[in-house]
Amino acid sequence: MVSQQDQPLAQEIEAIIREHLNTDITPRFIQTTLEQKLGRDLSEQKSQIKKLSIEVYQQIQNQKEKERMQMAKKPKEKKPRPANAAQTGLQKELKLAPELSEFMGGVETMARTTVVQRIWQYVKDNKLQDEKDGRKIKPDAKLLTIFGNTDEEITAFTMNKLITPLFLNDDGTRKQPNYEAAAKRKAAKLRRQEQEKLYGKRGKNGKLLKKRRILPKYDEHGNIIKRPNNMPAMKLSAQMQRITGAPIMTRPEVVKAMWAYIKDKQLQDPVQKKIIHCDDNMKAIVGLDQVTGFEMNKYITPHMLEKVPKPEEAK
Repeated sequence: MVSQQDQPLAQEIEAIIREHLNTDITPRFIQTTLEQKLGRDLSEQKSQIKKLSIEVYQQIQNQKEKERMQMAKKPKEKKPRPANAAQTGLQKELKLAPELSEFMGGVETMARTTVVQRIWQYVKDNKLQDEKDGRKIKPDAKLLTIFGNTDEEITAFTMNKLITPLFLNDDGTRKQPNYEAAAKRKAAKLRRQEQEKLYGKRGKNGKLLKKRRILPKYDEHGNIIKRPNNMPAMKLSAQMQRITGAPIMTRPEVVKAMWAYIKDKQLQDPVQKKIIHCDDNMKAIVGLDQVTGFEMNKYITPHMLEKVPKPEEAK
């Protein structure tokens, strides 16, 4: 909690953080901005500013998280179904076969969901569930009048398939299970499970919920076996060679060499480290006076001229 004495300074810090909320800011950057705004040196309050900056930033993030949770809790408003809308899908009432109609007390039409509910109610009222596995049903004589003497075990999953022929089409013929659609769903499920084994599960938006961790492999001495670098070696432009000091490199090696050059020449901004002030050699690559570490990568590609074949490929 920010004390009453520190409130004025905390308010100034909060204003700076909110203004630069979408950028990378540091306590040093906040102190510099405060000094420019207040017109005095704040070096003696460095530790106090750092502590207040962290506290204020955490308060802002906690407030944002609380607002996000409140928005997530708001139930989505369902559009009311029009009174004159035709019944479709599972809500549509279907004609019942004679044996099912008799089981349901002489009703001629009923929605499929209602039929399943009534059957389950009958099972529970007459205690026909298996004692060890409640999903399994031990049918009595009345229940066998609709399911027949089937060899297939009656469970919560097989019931839907077994009751399909107990509904009638408009021409009076019995409906049949769609085995082709079921086979397609099963194949799709297996494909999805295989994908999840390789890449992890995905949410409704298609994004990975949790990235699958690739475990390291070890040799006989217990040392981690490094994965081979399959990036091709490339011939570099003359401008890039002034920075890397080598005519041929892979892309990761080029990035590593560029960062070594930047740090050696002290080209990073002293306040915001992600900003790079370009010297003549860097300007020849990016064409700008300054660039960020993220933007720098897109300027590397034009200076990687052509792939160098591996020794086995050259043969």
